[in-house]
Amino acid sequence: MKQLSDLLWEAKADAPPMRYDVDDVVAAGRRRRYRRTATWAVAVAVVVATAGVALVVPRGPAAVPTPPVATSPAPSAVGSFYDYSFRGFSAAGYQVTPDRLLFGVNMAEIYTAGSHDLAGFILAYQPGVEPGKGEGPITDTEPINGHRAYWVGSVLHWEYADGALAVVASGHRGATDEIISRADLRSLATAFVPGGGPSSRVAMRVGYLPAKYRLVTVWEPSSGSWVELVPESDIGTPSGLQTPAMSAVNVPGVITITVMRPDGLPHPKKLTCGGRNRCEVVVGGGYHLTVQGPRVAMAEIEKVAKAVTTVADPGNRDTWLTPGEAFPTSALLTGIK
Repeated sequence: MKQLSDLLWEAKADAPPMRYDVDDVVAAGRRRRYRRTATWAVAVAVVVATAGVALVVPRGPAAVPTPPVATSPAPSAVGSFYDYSFRGFSAAGYQVTPDRLLFGVNMAEIYTAGSHDLAGFILAYQPGVEPGKGEGPITDTEPINGHRAYWVGSVLHWEYADGALAVVASGHRGATDEIISRADLRSLATAFVPGGGPSSRVAMRVGYLPAKYRLVTVWEPSSGSWVELVPESDIGTPSGLQTPAMSAVNVPGVITITVMRPDGLPHPKKLTCGGRNRCEVVVGGGYHLTVQGPRVAMAEIEKVAKAVTTVADPGNRDTWLTPGEAFPTSALLTGIK
Protein backbone atom coordinates (compact mmCIF):
# COMPACT_ATOMS: atom_id res chain seq x y z
CA MET A 1 0.00 0.00 0.00
CA LYS A 2 1.29 3.43 -0.91
CA GLN A 3 1.13 6.63 1.06
CA LEU A 4 0.68 10.27 0.29
CA SER A 5 3.81 10.76 -1.76
CA ASP A 6 2.83 8.19 -4.38
CA LEU A 7 -0.51 9.62 -5.25
CA LEU A 8 0.18 12.57 -7.42
CA TRP A 9 2.31 11.05 -10.08
CA GLU A 10 0.84 7.66 -10.45
CA ALA A 11 -1.86 8.77 -12.85
CA LYS A 12 0.53 11.03 -14.70
CA ALA A 13 3.10 8.64 -16.14
CA ASP A 14 1.33 8.26 -19.47
CA ALA A 15 -1.78 10.42 -19.30
CA PRO A 16 -3.04 13.56 -17.58
CA PRO A 17 -4.03 12.83 -13.99
CA MET A 18 -7.51 13.06 -12.64
CA ARG A 19 -8.34 16.32 -10.92
CA TYR A 20 -7.93 16.25 -7.17
CA ASP A 21 -8.26 18.65 -4.28
CA VAL A 22 -6.67 18.54 -0.84
CA ASP A 23 -9.20 16.12 0.55
CA ASP A 24 -8.84 13.69 -2.34
CA VAL A 25 -5.15 13.37 -1.63
CA VAL A 26 -5.65 13.11 2.11
CA ALA A 27 -8.31 10.44 1.64
CA ALA A 28 -6.13 8.54 -0.79
CA GLY A 29 -3.33 8.72 1.74
CA ARG A 30 -5.48 6.67 4.08
CA ARG A 31 -5.60 3.90 1.50
CA ARG A 32 -2.03 3.90 0.28
CA ARG A 33 1.44 3.75 1.74
CA TYR A 34 4.61 5.44 0.65
CA ARG A 35 7.00 3.30 -1.42
CA ARG A 36 10.56 4.66 -1.49
CA THR A 37 11.47 2.66 -4.59
CA ALA A 38 8.85 4.40 -6.71
CA THR A 39 10.19 6.04 -9.85
CA TRP A 40 10.28 9.82 -9.99
CA ALA A 41 7.36 9.82 -12.37
CA VAL A 42 5.33 8.20 -9.61
CA ALA A 43 6.67 10.42 -6.87
CA VAL A 44 5.85 13.61 -8.73
CA ALA A 45 2.15 13.09 -8.61
CA VAL A 46 1.87 13.87 -4.95
CA VAL A 47 1.82 17.55 -5.42
CA VAL A 48 0.56 18.00 -8.91
CA ALA A 49 -3.08 17.78 -8.05
CA THR A 50 -3.10 18.23 -4.33
CA ALA A 51 -4.96 21.46 -3.86
CA GLY A 52 -8.05 22.47 -5.69
CA VAL A 53 -7.91 26.18 -6.40
CA ALA A 54 -10.02 28.75 -8.09
CA LEU A 55 -7.59 31.20 -9.63
CA VAL A 56 -8.73 34.75 -8.92
CA VAL A 57 -12.35 33.92 -9.49
CA PRO A 58 -15.58 34.58 -7.54
CA ARG A 59 -15.89 32.80 -4.23
CA GLY A 60 -17.38 29.36 -3.92
CA PRO A 61 -20.44 28.29 -1.95
CA ALA A 62 -21.29 30.53 0.98
CA ALA A 63 -21.14 27.54 3.31
CA VAL A 64 -17.35 27.46 3.03
CA PRO A 65 -15.85 29.95 5.50
CA THR A 66 -13.20 32.03 3.76
CA PRO A 67 -11.79 35.42 4.67
CA PRO A 68 -12.25 38.29 2.22
CA VAL A 69 -9.73 38.75 -0.55
CA ALA A 70 -7.25 41.48 0.26
CA THR A 71 -7.26 44.39 -2.16
CA SER A 72 -3.62 45.12 -1.29
CA PRO A 73 -1.59 42.01 -0.46
CA ALA A 74 0.64 42.27 2.58
CA PRO A 75 4.26 42.96 1.58
CA SER A 76 5.38 39.73 3.26
CA ALA A 77 3.15 37.74 0.92
CA VAL A 78 4.39 39.20 -2.35
CA GLY A 79 7.48 38.86 -4.49
CA SER A 80 8.76 37.41 -7.74
CA PHE A 81 6.60 34.60 -9.08
CA TYR A 82 9.63 32.32 -9.11
CA ASP A 83 10.69 33.03 -5.52
CA TYR A 84 9.19 30.85 -2.82
CA SER A 85 6.79 32.81 -0.64
CA PHE A 86 8.25 31.32 2.56
CA ARG A 87 11.41 29.67 3.86
CA GLY A 88 11.90 26.13 5.05
CA PHE A 89 11.69 25.58 8.80
CA SER A 90 11.59 22.95 11.54
CA ALA A 91 8.85 22.51 14.14
CA ALA A 92 7.29 19.76 16.26
CA GLY A 93 9.87 17.20 15.11
CA TYR A 94 9.30 17.83 11.40
CA GLN A 95 11.21 19.56 8.62
CA VAL A 96 9.30 21.68 6.12
CA THR A 97 10.94 22.14 2.72
CA PRO A 98 9.32 24.33 0.04
CA ASP A 99 9.93 22.72 -3.32
CA ARG A 100 7.10 23.52 -5.73
CA LEU A 101 5.79 26.70 -7.32
CA LEU A 102 2.54 26.68 -9.23
CA PHE A 103 0.33 29.39 -10.59
CA GLY A 104 -1.16 30.88 -7.43
CA VAL A 105 0.30 28.57 -4.78
CA ASN A 106 3.57 27.41 -3.23
CA MET A 107 3.92 23.96 -1.76
CA ALA A 108 6.20 22.37 0.80
CA GLU A 109 6.61 18.76 1.77
CA ILE A 110 6.80 17.86 5.46
CA TYR A 111 9.30 15.20 6.49
CA THR A 112 9.93 13.59 9.83
CA ALA A 113 13.08 15.32 11.10
CA GLY A 114 16.27 13.46 10.24
CA SER A 115 14.60 11.12 7.77
CA HIS A 116 13.25 10.90 4.25
CA ASP A 117 9.81 9.86 5.46
CA LEU A 118 7.17 12.07 3.91
CA ALA A 119 4.60 12.98 6.54
CA GLY A 120 2.41 15.68 5.00
CA PHE A 121 2.40 18.97 3.13
CA ILE A 122 1.76 22.69 3.38
CA LEU A 123 0.17 24.77 0.64
CA ALA A 124 0.46 28.56 0.79
CA TYR A 125 -1.93 30.33 -1.58
CA GLN A 126 -1.32 33.76 -2.97
CA PRO A 127 -3.78 36.53 -2.03
CA GLY A 128 -6.91 36.21 -4.15
CA VAL A 129 -6.45 32.47 -4.64
CA GLU A 130 -8.54 30.09 -2.56
CA PRO A 131 -8.28 26.42 -1.65
CA GLY A 132 -10.87 24.04 -2.99
CA LYS A 133 -13.97 23.72 -0.85
CA GLY A 134 -12.75 20.51 0.76
CA GLU A 135 -14.77 17.83 2.45
CA GLY A 136 -15.70 17.20 6.06
CA PRO A 137 -17.05 19.33 8.88
CA ILE A 138 -15.92 22.93 9.13
CA THR A 139 -14.82 23.80 12.66
CA ASP A 140 -13.37 27.10 13.82
CA THR A 141 -10.31 26.85 16.04
CA GLU A 142 -8.14 29.26 18.00
CA PRO A 143 -6.46 31.94 15.85
CA ILE A 144 -2.94 31.28 14.60
CA ASN A 145 -0.55 34.20 15.00
CA GLY A 146 -3.55 36.48 15.36
CA HIS A 147 -5.25 35.26 12.19
CA ARG A 148 -8.37 33.20 11.75
CA ALA A 149 -7.97 29.41 11.58
CA TYR A 150 -10.39 26.55 11.00
CA TRP A 151 -10.49 22.84 10.26
CA VAL A 152 -12.07 21.33 7.18
CA GLY A 153 -12.19 17.68 8.11
CA SER A 154 -8.63 16.80 9.14
CA VAL A 155 -7.02 19.65 7.16
CA LEU A 156 -6.05 22.83 9.01
CA HIS A 157 -6.68 26.12 7.17
CA TRP A 158 -5.39 29.45 8.39
CA GLU A 159 -4.85 32.99 7.16
CA TYR A 160 -1.11 33.60 7.15
CA ALA A 161 -1.37 37.18 5.83
CA ASP A 162 -4.25 39.49 4.99
CA GLY A 163 -6.39 37.70 2.41
CA ALA A 164 -3.87 34.86 2.01
CA LEU A 165 -4.74 31.31 3.07
CA ALA A 166 -2.59 28.27 3.76
CA VAL A 167 -3.42 24.66 4.56
CA VAL A 168 -1.46 21.95 6.33
CA ALA A 169 -2.40 18.29 6.10
CA SER A 170 -1.03 15.00 7.34
CA GLY A 171 -0.41 11.81 5.47
CA HIS A 172 -1.71 8.56 6.91
CA ARG A 173 -0.46 5.20 8.12
CA GLY A 174 -2.81 2.47 7.11
CA ALA A 175 -6.46 3.35 6.65
CA THR A 176 -6.98 5.98 9.32
CA ASP A 177 -3.92 6.74 11.44
CA GLU A 178 -2.62 10.24 10.78
CA ILE A 179 1.15 10.63 10.78
CA ILE A 180 1.02 14.19 12.13
CA SER A 181 -1.24 14.88 15.09
CA ARG A 182 -3.64 17.81 15.08
CA ALA A 183 -1.56 19.48 17.78
CA ASP A 184 1.56 19.18 15.63
CA LEU A 185 -0.27 20.44 12.53
CA ARG A 186 -1.14 23.49 14.55
CA SER A 187 2.48 23.85 15.70
CA LEU A 188 3.63 23.70 12.08
CA ALA A 189 1.12 26.36 11.06
CA THR A 190 2.21 28.57 13.96
CA ALA A 191 5.88 28.25 12.96
CA PHE A 192 5.14 29.18 9.33
CA VAL A 193 6.51 32.65 8.50
CA PRO A 194 5.69 34.21 5.10
CA GLY A 195 8.28 36.00 3.03
CA GLY A 196 12.00 35.64 2.53
CA GLY A 197 11.94 32.48 0.46
CA PRO A 198 14.76 31.70 -1.97
CA SER A 199 14.44 31.62 -5.73
CA SER A 200 13.37 28.34 -7.25
CA ARG A 201 15.98 26.61 -9.38
CA VAL A 202 16.05 24.32 -12.38
CA ALA A 203 18.59 21.86 -13.80
CA MET A 204 18.39 23.05 -17.39
CA ARG A 205 18.71 26.05 -19.69
CA VAL A 206 16.05 26.39 -22.39
CA GLY A 207 17.05 28.25 -25.54
CA TYR A 208 13.84 27.94 -27.55
CA LEU A 209 10.11 27.85 -26.85
CA PRO A 210 7.10 28.30 -29.11
CA ALA A 211 5.81 31.87 -29.20
CA LYS A 212 3.88 33.11 -26.14
CA TYR A 213 4.65 30.13 -23.91
CA ARG A 214 4.94 30.91 -20.19
CA LEU A 215 6.65 29.06 -17.35
CA VAL A 216 3.92 28.28 -14.79
CA THR A 217 5.33 25.39 -12.72
CA VAL A 218 8.73 24.80 -11.15
CA TRP A 219 9.27 21.74 -8.99
CA GLU A 220 12.45 20.64 -7.22
CA PRO A 221 11.82 17.18 -5.74
CA SER A 222 14.70 15.06 -4.50
CA SER A 223 14.44 13.04 -7.70
CA GLY A 224 15.17 15.79 -10.19
CA SER A 225 13.93 18.96 -11.84
CA TRP A 226 10.50 19.52 -13.38
CA VAL A 227 8.90 22.48 -15.19
CA GLU A 228 5.66 23.07 -17.06
CA LEU A 229 4.99 25.74 -19.68
CA VAL A 230 1.65 26.64 -21.24
CA PRO A 231 0.42 29.04 -23.93
CA GLU A 232 -0.29 32.50 -22.57
CA SER A 233 -3.86 32.22 -23.83
CA ASP A 234 -4.49 29.27 -21.49
CA ILE A 235 -3.51 31.03 -18.29
CA GLY A 236 -6.56 31.84 -16.22
CA THR A 237 -9.10 30.40 -18.62
CA PRO A 238 -11.76 27.80 -17.75
CA SER A 239 -9.93 25.17 -19.80
CA GLY A 240 -6.62 25.96 -18.17
CA LEU A 241 -5.33 26.96 -14.75
CA GLN A 242 -8.58 28.41 -13.45
CA THR A 243 -10.08 24.94 -13.06
CA PRO A 244 -10.04 23.04 -9.75
CA ALA A 245 -6.90 21.11 -10.73
CA MET A 246 -3.61 22.89 -10.20
CA SER A 247 -1.31 21.05 -12.54
CA ALA A 248 -0.80 22.57 -15.94
CA VAL A 249 -0.70 19.02 -17.30
CA ASN A 250 -4.43 19.42 -17.89
CA VAL A 251 -3.86 22.33 -20.28
CA PRO A 252 -3.98 21.00 -23.87
CA GLY A 253 -0.86 22.85 -25.02
CA VAL A 254 1.34 22.11 -22.00
CA ILE A 255 5.03 21.38 -22.54
CA THR A 256 6.76 19.49 -19.73
CA ILE A 257 10.54 19.41 -19.34
CA THR A 258 12.10 17.09 -16.76
CA VAL A 259 15.62 16.13 -15.73
CA MET A 260 15.33 12.94 -13.67
CA ARG A 261 17.89 10.99 -11.71
CA PRO A 262 18.82 7.43 -12.78
CA ASP A 263 15.88 5.08 -12.34
CA GLY A 264 17.30 1.78 -13.57
CA LEU A 265 15.32 1.92 -16.80
CA PRO A 266 16.87 2.13 -20.28
CA HIS A 267 17.03 5.61 -21.82
CA PRO A 268 18.57 6.59 -25.17
CA LYS A 269 22.08 8.04 -25.20
CA LYS A 270 21.23 10.14 -28.25
CA LEU A 271 18.24 12.45 -28.45
CA THR A 272 15.31 10.30 -29.53
CA CYS A 273 11.85 11.61 -30.37
CA GLY A 274 8.74 9.57 -30.94
CA GLY A 275 5.40 8.52 -29.51
CA ARG A 276 3.25 10.90 -27.48
CA ASN A 277 5.27 13.79 -28.88
CA ARG A 278 8.15 13.04 -26.56
CA CYS A 279 11.92 13.44 -26.81
CA GLU A 280 14.44 12.06 -24.33
CA VAL A 281 18.17 11.54 -23.88
CA VAL A 282 20.64 10.59 -21.14
CA VAL A 283 22.56 13.59 -19.79
CA GLY A 284 25.25 14.17 -17.16
CA GLY A 285 25.42 11.99 -14.08
CA GLY A 286 23.18 9.38 -15.66
CA TYR A 287 20.15 11.66 -15.38
CA HIS A 288 17.79 11.76 -18.32
CA LEU A 289 16.13 14.70 -20.00
CA THR A 290 12.55 14.42 -21.25
CA VAL A 291 10.61 17.01 -23.23
CA GLN A 292 6.97 16.19 -23.83
CA GLY A 293 3.86 17.88 -25.20
CA PRO A 294 1.17 15.36 -26.14
CA ARG A 295 -0.87 17.97 -28.01
CA VAL A 296 1.98 20.06 -29.34
CA ALA A 297 3.38 19.50 -32.84
CA MET A 298 6.21 16.97 -32.82
CA ALA A 299 8.40 19.35 -34.78
CA GLU A 300 8.05 21.96 -32.02
CA ILE A 301 8.79 19.47 -29.24
CA GLU A 302 11.92 18.32 -31.06
CA LYS A 303 12.99 21.92 -31.58
CA VAL A 304 12.56 22.65 -27.86
CA ALA A 305 14.46 19.48 -26.90
CA LYS A 306 17.40 20.34 -29.15
CA ALA A 307 17.61 23.75 -27.49
CA VAL A 308 17.71 22.41 -23.91
CA THR A 309 21.08 22.26 -22.17
CA THR A 310 21.20 20.59 -18.78
CA VAL A 311 23.69 21.52 -16.08
CA ALA A 312 26.80 19.33 -16.19
CA ASP A 313 25.87 17.41 -13.05
CA PRO A 314 22.16 17.62 -12.19
CA GLY A 315 22.93 15.89 -8.90
CA ASN A 316 24.82 19.00 -7.73
CA ARG A 317 22.05 21.46 -6.95
CA ASP A 318 24.54 24.25 -6.32
CA THR A 319 24.93 24.43 -10.10
CA TRP A 320 21.22 24.79 -10.84
CA LEU A 321 19.92 27.99 -12.40
CA THR A 322 17.20 30.44 -11.46
CA PRO A 323 14.30 30.65 -13.93
CA GLY A 324 15.57 34.08 -14.94
CA GLU A 325 18.88 32.52 -15.94
CA ALA A 326 17.36 29.43 -17.54
CA PHE A 327 14.49 30.71 -19.68
CA PRO A 328 13.96 33.45 -22.25
CA THR A 329 12.61 36.61 -20.66
CA SER A 330 9.50 36.28 -22.81
CA ALA A 331 8.62 33.03 -21.00
CA LEU A 332 8.66 34.51 -17.50
CA LEU A 333 5.55 35.57 -15.64
CA THR A 334 5.56 38.97 -13.98
CA GLY A 335 3.11 40.83 -11.79
CA ILE A 336 1.57 37.64 -10.41
CA LYS A 337 2.38 37.96 -6.72
